[in-house]
Amino acid sequence: MPDKILQFTAIIQILKKNIFLIFLTTIITTLIGCSYLFFLATPQYSSQTQVIAKVEAGDNNAALAGQVQANSQMSTTIAQVMTSQSVLQEVIKNLGLNKTVSELKAEMTPTTTSSSQVVTLTVKDTNPYIAARIANETATVFTKKASKLLNVSNIGILAVAYPNTTPMSPNKKKGIAISVIAGLVIGFLISFVKTLFNTKVTDESDLEFLGISQLGSISKL
Repeated sequence: MPDKILQFTAIIQILKKNIFLIFLTTIITTLIGCSYLFFLATPQYSSQTQVIAKVEAGDNNAALAGQVQANSQMSTTIAQVMTSQSVLQEVIKNLGLNKTVSELKAEMTPTTTSSSQVVTLTVKDTNPYIAARIANETATVFTKKASKLLNVSNIGILAVAYPNTTPMSPNKKKGIAISVIAGLVIGFLISFVKTLFNTKVTDESDLEFLGISQLGSISKL
């Protein structure tokens, strides 16, 4: 127990001696992080639309349950077809986008749930209004092509996309916090490395850190 207390005391002494260095590295990394977040990073916005595989009413519960299960399984196929080359090429043409199919596809994320017939398409872009237009146009083109591509006609748009002017990234609060923590860690590491390679003894705390007993002291004249 005394050894642990001694080690803890030594660490505190190192931090005290290098407090300015730790403070400086924290300020520098925070300034770098803030410069990137506020001036260099391009904000990304997202917009969502939803497509549903509608259930046609049946005369008995068994038929209805079977239709629900079939449509739920179909949602996975819908998610894949929505971002297919056939659909995206027409979206690019209709909106006059200066993007390739692969670039546009990379900005899209279709999601499904096992218990739902709804497919949610999330589109991200540097412009919130363009993100919404792309999402809505993709849903429109897909529903028109659905009967031919999937041989079904019971697919419709459940929710249209609206511009979301709050950026999804970068997360400035999180980025600043990471910058501060990084600065503290770097400062601590530099302090410990500096102390380990510094064999010069300046006071009694250095002897404690090195585990050396003090034999005596010389008084100043």
